[in-house]
Amino acid sequence: MAAFTVPLDDADATLAIVGGKGLNLIRLTRAGFDVPGGLVITTAAYTAHVTAHALGPLIERALEGLDPADAPALEEASARIRAAFAAGAIPQAVREAILAAAGGLTAVPLAVRSSATAEDLPDLSFAGQQETYLNVLGAEQLLRAVVDCWSSLWTARAIGYRLRSAIPSEDVSLAVVVQELVAARASGVMFTADPLTGLRDRTVIDAVAGLGEALVSGQVEPDHWVADADGRILERALGAKAVTTVPTPGGGVETVPAVTVPTSTAPAAGGRPATPPSPTSRSPLWWRSAGGSRPSTGLRRTSSGRSATRGSRWCRPAPSRPSIRCPRCVTGTPCGSRWAPSRACCARSPRSAGRL
Repeated sequence: MAAFTVPLDDADATLAIVGGKGLNLIRLTRAGFDVPGGLVITTAAYTAHVTAHALGPLIERALEGLDPADAPALEEASARIRAAFAAGAIPQAVREAILAAAGGLTAVPLAVRSSATAEDLPDLSFAGQQETYLNVLGAEQLLRAVVDCWSSLWTARAIGYRLRSAIPSEDVSLAVVVQELVAARASGVMFTADPLTGLRDRTVIDAVAGLGEALVSGQVEPDHWVADADGRILERALGAKAVTTVPTPGGGVETVPAVTVPTSTAPAAGGRPATPPSPTSRSPLWWRSAGGSRPSTGLRRTSSGRSATRGSRWCRPAPSRPSIRCPRCVTGTPCGSRWAPSRACCARSPRSAGRL
């Protein structure tokens, strides 16, 4: 029987088993990058849940004859499918495997992320099509978030995206990445090629205070940096950063005006700060290399010396070093399959440094 979970350093992981996000995180972990600890709940667990509750025929009926341009019909189909996922209990063997693999992780805040088999690909990113749940607290919230991730394979936007891209519904499945949530002082997105021009000798960085949800959902204007292949800064712009995303005490997150972010570092569950100190909305989120003078030069491919074009979400806890969370190919550009660390750090001030 296929394993329902694998560790984040699993040597035998494939796209079909752990999905795009899970596979990229495993590659980075094995290459020695600072990736928050956790596990991947494999597509076998998703299949077991679908089979146990006979969801396959229901999905087929809900999708029959759908027009990707018919937004109300997509929403109706999605609601029907997602309600069916939520109504069924996780099979006992899957539940036990998840909780056994998670172990002590259920005592700390978690990030629970969808990892579809058709996402984070060189020609189709599927960015934002499935769900992520942040500040998940305890075993029961974890299990609910897993089911919600599974059902998010069938959000209206994901169904429409696949229909427009001519990807058959029977060809997709979903794994779930479970990681310790980093209490981020700053978060951002880094591209190792310019996503607008395709130039491969540019590193483009956007940064915000707090968790990165407000950035990736388009709710905030970030700081913006562009560097060349040698790490020299070519462009910089200080964003308004008017809002920031912070954890809430009972689980989940909320987006609040940046000026109201508390500066307390009182421990939350697991001893981590519930809300780490955050920069003010008008302060710069400085980027420095280990030598204190250059920004990140990103990730590079090891096999031929040619740069892979990657987009990665990163976050920096207070006061520790940054971590990589969600690496993916820059859609439409060549994407290397092997990884090596680069000299890369982010920090709020020149005195503070770490590595990606």
